[in-house]
Amino acid sequence: MLKGDGLSNEIKTIQILLTETNNKFLSQSDLVFNLKNQIINFERIVNNKDNQVGLSKELSEKLQADLKKQKLKTKLYGGAGILAVVGVLVLIK
Repeated sequence: MLKGDGLSNEIKTIQILLTETNNKFLSQSDLVFNLKNQIINFERIVNNKDNQVGLSKELSEKLQADLKKQKLKTKLYGGAGILAVVGVLVLIK
């Protein structure tokens, strides 16, 4: 009977070890899944930030171009105003 009890205890021990090993494997699988999801989320964040930076650069360049156009218009209108005043003064004299 001792041999039977010993074998039974060994089988129980092996079952416990297998159960614990399986639980550890499942935990590691969950961790890997969560880490992959985190990587995907970080990649999305990086892509969104890259898009934001690109859009910001594009808007900045457009703003600079518009500012240059506005400065040119202001100079032209200022110059036209001076010419008009000079023209009026010439006509008055």
